[in-house]
Amino acid sequence: FAGYGASAVAFGAVGYFVHGVEQRQNELMKERKEILIANRERRLAAQETSA
Repeated sequence: FAGYGASAVAFGAVGYFVHGVEQRQNELMKERKEILIANRERRLAAQETSA
């Protein structure tokens, strides 16, 4: 029975770590998306003024 407990703890720790990684990746993707949207708006505004 000790093996089951050790496995549960090990897999729980791995799952917790992966969840943290996923949260950090989602935050980075959100920031990059905002940057891309701002760049797109700036590029469109520059095209409108030059046209």
